[in-house]
Amino acid sequence: MAEIAEISSQLADESLDVYPEMQARLTVMKKLKLIDDHTGALTVKGRVACQVMSGDELTLTELLFQGGLENLQPEEIAAVLSAFVAPDGPVEQVPAPTAGIQRVRDQAEELHVAILKLQANSGVRINAEDWWKLCNFSLSLVAYDWANGVSFGDIMHKTNAQEGSIVRAILRLDELLRKIRQAAILIGDPDLGAKLQQTSDRIRRDIVFAMSLYLQ
Repeated sequence: MAEIAEISSQLADESLDVYPEMQARLTVMKKLKLIDDHTGALTVKGRVACQVMSGDELTLTELLFQGGLENLQPEEIAAVLSAFVAPDGPVEQVPAPTAGIQRVRDQAEELHVAILKLQANSGVRINAEDWWKLCNFSLSLVAYDWANGVSFGDIMHKTNAQEGSIVRAILRLDELLRKIRQAAILIGDPDLGAKLQQTSDRIRRDIVFAMSLYLQ
């Protein structure tokens, strides 16, 4: 009985420690309008954030609701979304292959900074260095080339990234595209859904999806 009481006390203490963090995160979600202020229920925007669940669904959801993927070609969408599927790689500056990608990249990075500040000001404990890994455009040129039909061998000659890292990133990108297509249904944007399908069709090819068998 004494042991049970001790464990119960420890759990209660841990709950008290976690509670401020939970409240801080709740504040962030309300400010981002993911949760209704009055009812506490998920908004459509909140449901989209739950649907996409990338490394940084907060920035990605804001980008989607601000129309960040509009007016982009499928290969440009692949490049932009690659930023949300490479959390294990180093953050490196690579040139944006098109003006459209640069525009949305700037938009995403501004949102990423704003959300980092919002979390810090709301009391959320977060490591800034780790946070930047969640919006990482290091493989954007790789994703752009792959969606444009460039061979895996040619891509490997243009990047320092490891083969396995590229394969995993493209597989994650395909999964993220599937999730955002479902989110497009929630938003009521069939045109976006169709363009995301085109993007997925472009990256699902050749050696990457054959090599994935060795990584599963």
